[in-house]
Amino acid sequence: MELWFSEKQTKNVKLSIRVERQLYSGQSEFQRIDVFESPEFGRFLTLDGYMMLTEKDEFIYHEMMVHIPMAVHPKVEKVLIIGAGDGGVIRELASYPEIRHMDLVEIDEMVVQVCKEYLPKTSCCLDDERVHIHYEDGLKYIRRCKNEYDLIIVDSTDPFGPGEGLFTREFYGNCYKALKEDGIMVNQHESPFYEEDARACQKAHRNITDGLHFHTLCEQGADALEITLQAVEEKFGKYLYRMKWLNLGGGHHITREDYDVSGLIAMIQRLRRKYEIEVYLEPGEAVVLNAGFLVSTVLETMKNGMDIAILDTSAACHMPDVLEMPYRPPVKDSAMPGEKPYTVRLAGPTCLAGDVIGDYSFDQPLKEGDQVVLEDMALYTMVKTNTFNGMPLPDLVWRDKKGVMSLVKRFAYEDFKGRLS
Repeated sequence: MELWFSEKQTKNVKLSIRVERQLYSGQSEFQRIDVFESPEFGRFLTLDGYMMLTEKDEFIYHEMMVHIPMAVHPKVEKVLIIGAGDGGVIRELASYPEIRHMDLVEIDEMVVQVCKEYLPKTSCCLDDERVHIHYEDGLKYIRRCKNEYDLIIVDSTDPFGPGEGLFTREFYGNCYKALKEDGIMVNQHESPFYEEDARACQKAHRNITDGLHFHTLCEQGADALEITLQAVEEKFGKYLYRMKWLNLGGGHHITREDYDVSGLIAMIQRLRRKYEIEVYLEPGEAVVLNAGFLVSTVLETMKNGMDIAILDTSAACHMPDVLEMPYRPPVKDSAMPGEKPYTVRLAGPTCLAGDVIGDYSFDQPLKEGDQVVLEDMALYTMVKTNTFNGMPLPDLVWRDKKGVMSLVKRFAYEDFKGRLS
């Protein structure tokens, strides 16, 4: 009767090795450990039924994990190895006399003991005097390290079971802190050859980089978002497969009558299907679009090269986006300069020479006491105001559907004082 060890790769693929005898089988605190002997691949180690290494081909990835970074780094003296209880990585590192210290962190002491007894070709250098073995969780160990290692090699199991914690943002961040400025990190990460394994790799990557956030729009439609997405996917598409979410930022005028909502939905659905990610929007501006206005009064008029109306509201204090973006707030019953008979510059009363809201034209000249209504001002006016130069903040008033107005809040000197003390 023949004995075969088989490992399922996919529902359509299963790889098998004929076994001459089973040398060891045991259950540690963390996993099941088995060692077999085969005529073709020599002795091989499995953990929880998954192939870890064979004597015939383990050199392939052990050499690759060690010799590439050793060839690149100018001077490796201190190395951290996480996992690798079989000793293969240590064996390759031990051939470098310039290495002075090696810390091996292995969560399962039984793996080391079994490999020492049954896999001596792999574990032959675990007793090197430069090797210091720590039997503990690599995730906890790395938290204590800072600017310490020239090289970190993570030779863990795949991202499930005991090795799952080694595939997180926290772990990689701590590894970065543990490396010296010119340090190198190498990580064993399964092969994405099969589709199911590729998805597992993508899931592991998502644990490292959760998502991507971009913000490029301002008061724009779905057509502008589509152009932006083309650029984002061209530059970052290969990374989106690894992420959990994509934030499309703000500036989407979703509530505008001519906004292509169906186009937006189609884009979001496509992104979710293609990259298997959650998609977020920041519709703050759309929520308050045309939801409020700022009523100001003309304090005085003057001429200085053109007609100027000084209002009791300030661009610098009440609508800083006018100066920062710049943003041109719509004004009720006005038009662009020159389109109506009387063009006037609207300005604020502060000492700032640049406290100018903009140039507008009206059917009649403005005079002292006239009201000037700045529309669509509920959004940034509410959250970015300041009291520079002693300017009071506008009252907040609620107007119901019948046009009845009620005072919500009036700001006074105490509000100004409270912001400073």
